[in-house]
Amino acid sequence: MRNPHPRRDEVLHRLSQPGCPSVGVLAEEVGVSNVTIYGWLQGARKRALLAASSEPLGARQVTSRKGRERSPSEKLRLVNESESLKGEALASFVRDNGTTVAELMTWRDLMLGGLERRADEQKTVSAERYDEVLKELNRKNAALAEAAAHLFLVKKVSRILDEEK
Repeated sequence: MRNPHPRRDEVLHRLSQPGCPSVGVLAEEVGVSNVTIYGWLQGARKRALLAASSEPLGARQVTSRKGRERSPSEKLRLVNESESLKGEALASFVRDNGTTVAELMTWRDLMLGGLERRADEQKTVSAERYDEVLKELNRKNAALAEAAAHLFLVKKVSRILDEEK
């Protein structure tokens, strides 16, 4: 068996906390890929399901109902309700609602990822606004330079004409 990454347990603990950052943010912070963290999560989910069950794995159903379509609001409700649950309470919750811990965590990650994309879009809009302001600033700077040159020339011509008189 390979040695786990030294910060794996810390990352998994942080992901289990309410209000935690997304997988993408943690991956950048720790210096590993998103795929690595998702692999750690998958292993942790399997261990949690095995630990939560006193029955052998073959004797119970651990997969979701295939083909069941859930609305985004239902997914949000399930994720929200499951956030504070651990161990046997979480296992009971997923059984009662016909889902899996893996589905709940995937929905949660997708929801957080959607929020992060919106933040990135706002940064893009800000960058466009920055370009507009920069163009306007350059235009005004050029107009100011032209006005200063004009004023300089008017004063110089005025002095030359005063000297000739």
